[in-house]
Amino acid sequence: MKAPELAMVGLIFDVLGAFLLAVEAIKIKNLKKLIESVLVPSYWAALPRPYPDAEPSPDRCWIIDRMIRRIRVRQGPMTDGRLDTVGGPVVASADIEPRSVLKISPSKAARIINSGYAHLIAGFLVAVGLNWALQERLQDIAQWALRWLLGLKWWLSMPLGAFGVVCILAAIWLLGEMVHIAFIRGLRVSIVTLAWVEDNTASGLVGILGFVLLAVGFALQVYANYMAL
Repeated sequence: MKAPELAMVGLIFDVLGAFLLAVEAIKIKNLKKLIESVLVPSYWAALPRPYPDAEPSPDRCWIIDRMIRRIRVRQGPMTDGRLDTVGGPVVASADIEPRSVLKISPSKAARIINSGYAHLIAGFLVAVGLNWALQERLQDIAQWALRWLLGLKWWLSMPLGAFGVVCILAAIWLLGEMVHIAFIRGLRVSIVTLAWVEDNTASGLVGILGFVLLAVGFALQVYANYMAL
């Protein structure tokens, strides 16, 4: 690993360590409010519909069970046999809507996030970003395909053009679905990580870990500067 890359890794460790050390200043109640009033409703709204799932994944059940005010819904035995703390199956339900400090309710946000229009918009933005990252090569390919299509007979160019439009829309929608999945997983990791921080702050473990990360980050940056000499 080269010196600049090593220095960047050290900075990442510094940021993580500083966050863990700053938890005391943030206060646990504010961290809990962020989890329960912003992240969990956003995660709930982003989950694909129809909901509940036939086989809810463990992480979804964990978040619903751990964060949304300990609500349980019992609707028959689950296929994997997981039970909650009082012996009943935990099944997330569309009837359970977590409280949110956001101006839009999670149920309305769910309809927006899971709509095809949202996927197309997100996919289009990703395609624009990819085109910029690839130095407009996607745009060049599209222009070449359009010129080739216009050079064909009309009875051949029209069905091929329609098929091409459908393929482009499908590709954009798939890019939007990838953004949707990444958004859900990012929220899941954030909720689980912040919940762990909340549970371990009182014991002092979070502060110790924050100091260790800061020390490691500082050491990496010192070594990177030494390598650059």
